[in-house]
Amino acid sequence: MGIFDFLIPVMWYRYFQKESWNLRIWRKANLKFHQDDFGMYRHKSVGQIKDFVFRLSRTEGVMRGFNFFLGIGVLNVLIWANKVYFEPKFGVPKKEAAKKELEEKDRIAKETLFFNRFGAPTRPHKSLDDLLVFLAGSWTYDQLADFISYNNAMDINMDQQKGLDSWMSEEDRRMLERYQAQQKKKSH
Repeated sequence: MGIFDFLIPVMWYRYFQKESWNLRIWRKANLKFHQDDFGMYRHKSVGQIKDFVFRLSRTEGVMRGFNFFLGIGVLNVLIWANKVYFEPKFGVPKKEAAKKELEEKDRIAKETLFFNRFGAPTRPHKSLDDLLVFLAGSWTYDQLADFISYNNAMDINMDQQKGLDSWMSEEDRRMLERYQAQQKKKSH
């Protein structure tokens, strides 16, 4: 009895038979692969239509390629039919209900959140409730993104954080609104 006899059941490679794989590899190809056993021709009884398609394509590769492009075409037809027939009947009422719900969430956000002098919600993380109200709307995202992307507003915000706070007129407070209007004109 040897020292490593306990490893004998673990050493599966001692009893491994590659012949059971039914492979004969030559230049990365399995020479024992038989399409009548594994491919689309494995069903020996073929109907008239399938027989016609087999005779038309002659090989399995052509048939698979045709099925791929046919699948893409059928998918495009289904997407078109969904937009033309399904969406107006079922999708439009759902979109209108979702739009009303989003407007209601934006109204709640305008009443609940803290807005800085420029009208941007710069402290949505004040409490968890404020954060959830901020995340529920879309208008709040737009306001905050526009405020962050406007360099002049960010410079003034940094001055305010340093204590360089000063009086601002109503025209200065509408700076962000003018920036947003200017950005909308640039849209393509």
